Amino acid sequence: MKLPWQMLSLMACAGATLVGCASTSPTSDESPLGPGVDERRVAQVEAAARRAGVDVHWVNYPRKMGP
Repeated sequence: MKLPWQMLSLMACAGATLVGCASTSPTSDESPLGPGVDERRVAQVEAAARRAGVDVHWVNYPRKMGP
C-alpha cells in the first residue's frame, strides 16, 4: 500500500519541477492580448467604435498577416 503513495509523490515532484522549468519569456511577436494579435488593427476598430458610440466585444482578435 505504501508503493502507490510513493509513486504519486514522485510524479507530483517531477511535475512541479517540469512546470518550474517552463519558459515564460515572451517572444517579440507576442502582445498582451495574445500571440500574433494585430494590436494596431484592434486600436483602429475600437477608436472607430468609440466615435460611433458602440461597444466592441471581441470574440477573436485580428491576427497579423505575413511575416
